[in-house]
Amino acid sequence: MAEHAIPQNIMEYEFKLFAGLTWKQFIYAAIGGVLTFIIFQLTLGKKIPAIFGWPLLFITAAATLALTFFTYEKRSLDQWIQDYLRAMSIPLIRVWKKDYKPVKYDPERRYKPETFPDYLSVYFKKEVEISSAHKKVEHTLKQIQQPKVININPSNYTQFSTINIKIPETPNTVAFRLVSNNQPVEGVVARLYDINNKELRALKSTPHGIIYFNKPLNNGTYRIVFNHPKIRFPEVHITFQNNTYPLFNIVGEQNG
Repeated sequence: MAEHAIPQNIMEYEFKLFAGLTWKQFIYAAIGGVLTFIIFQLTLGKKIPAIFGWPLLFITAAATLALTFFTYEKRSLDQWIQDYLRAMSIPLIRVWKKDYKPVKYDPERRYKPETFPDYLSVYFKKEVEISSAHKKVEHTLKQIQQPKVININPSNYTQFSTINIKIPETPNTVAFRLVSNNQPVEGVVARLYDINNKELRALKSTPHGIIYFNKPLNNGTYRIVFNHPKIRFPEVHITFQNNTYPLFNIVGEQNG
């Protein structure tokens, strides 16, 4: 038995008359066809000069075909025209919410924080394995004083990565897991700067506390600053030399 899609809103469903045309498409085709035929006859009878008749005939036929068959993003041409006229004629409506805090613009920070792309999540271990590993990370790092700046390079990176989680084997990329009190921290904004203190990228951590700069960087040293309203994380200075790094665990402390 053939399968047929069930319309979600029956009031918006347009029934087909014949030849796959809706009633609206049929009206456009009928009116446009009649106008095209009339212009054609008038042009042949020289009642309309040929210099005007043939271009008018072409425009009428093209408009008829476009209104009858043209669709873009599941919307017909007449719907696009209606939406355009509505947008041009109706003024914008703004709502004032006095309880909202004003947005502060920082001209030096031109990059909007992005979120971790979902398709890259397959490269990390499952949530159960991650949560069990948090306790080991916290226990190890509580035994030493948390530094304000962590310097990572190809010769010492193993001391900052107690758990080897596989990430895409792409040189000059880096991933972090941000944790505090045995829990991943969501919403941490990580800003990456080059040696000239120019901001290159900004990312926001996922619900699992993951931040992954997946676009390869040039060789050199970079600075990564983590911002969170309640938790303080150490700054990271990392050096790339066409090498790959495992996932790094960065532990934060509550402010105050």
